[in-house]
Amino acid sequence: MRNNLIRGLILGLLMASGLSAWVTLVRLTLGHDAFALNDLSYGRTVCFYFVGFGVGGIALGPLLPLRKWALGSMFLGFIFVLPVYATFIMLRAAPADRFSSWNILGTLFGSLVTGGIVGFWVWSDQKKGR
Repeated sequence: MRNNLIRGLILGLLMASGLSAWVTLVRLTLGHDAFALNDLSYGRTVCFYFVGFGVGGIALGPLLPLRKWALGSMFLGFIFVLPVYATFIMLRAAPADRFSSWNILGTLFGSLVTGGIVGFWVWSDQKKGR
């Protein structure tokens, strides 16, 4: 279980690093204005990637045996991206709106769709031996 926990954390940090590199490229090419549109600074964006994917990776690790099944892989995808969506809402929404039903349902729905699709895709690729 400890090895799976470490694997999940490493996966989360790698994902956060890759997306942070992309965001850095966006900032270098488009400047600060690209982040002003979403009311998030460059630093907060990088922070939410590392916090969200770090927590998602830690949550994912112990559940890795579920990847044998399609639904298990879809659930793993949901668990992996849920903290990212939740962190985004926590950093972006006003304190009074963070736990509104709209934000909670949007976070759950976005995580279910994104994580479910990616989880199924990973499971399908593993079944094909890729």
